[in-house]
Amino acid sequence: MTYDFYLFEPDRDDTGAIVHYNRRLSGNPTLVARFQRESAATTDALDQAAEVIRKKISDVNTNYDRVVVVPVAYGKETHMEPWLREVAITHGLGLASDGDLVICYGDEDPRFKIECPWLSKSAASRSGILADLKWIEQEVPNNQFLILWRVGDGESFVQSRPDGAWDQSEEGWDVEIHEDGWGHNDALRVSTAEEVAKIMRLWMDNDPALGEYPWEKLVL
Repeated sequence: MTYDFYLFEPDRDDTGAIVHYNRRLSGNPTLVARFQRESAATTDALDQAAEVIRKKISDVNTNYDRVVVVPVAYGKETHMEPWLREVAITHGLGLASDGDLVICYGDEDPRFKIECPWLSKSAASRSGILADLKWIEQEVPNNQFLILWRVGDGESFVQSRPDGAWDQSEEGWDVEIHEDGWGHNDALRVSTAEEVAKIMRLWMDNDPALGEYPWEKLVL
């Protein structure tokens, strides 16, 4: 028996954007079906990643639908995951595991990172932000913040948490933007994780549309 990792070519919608996955692998039946369907379908990125992995693990399996299955001995998965994550990020691939997790979504950007208890990522995914927020909402206790940092600028970040960190009388998400350390801080209340994900993507892209929201100065 082995603990398997799955590098996969992410599915895309009609516009070419990566589809929104669930962080729980079992919540993505179409993706799971690909892991079980024998096929010769592959991509250049998968072939290149498989070549890199074979230098450490010889018995990778490429006989499934745009997937590279990487078997790891039990007890070694914690050691191998960071390296496989870097392989996935380098080649623009998704990464999932037998731990019922989607670890990478396929568009990770190393200019940004995510920090939260039970969820720390050295590169943040635009398409995966919503899945990560849902993870915080549904599976992380005590209303923890998900913090999205700009790498190389440790004083600039946007963070959000569900269920009313400020006002517990109503459901929703608190969003805070901190630029230049604690000298420039704005806050906003939104209703859904989808709205938070949109705001975070605008912040990543330095989109002027971010300024159209009704921000309030956060008093610390």
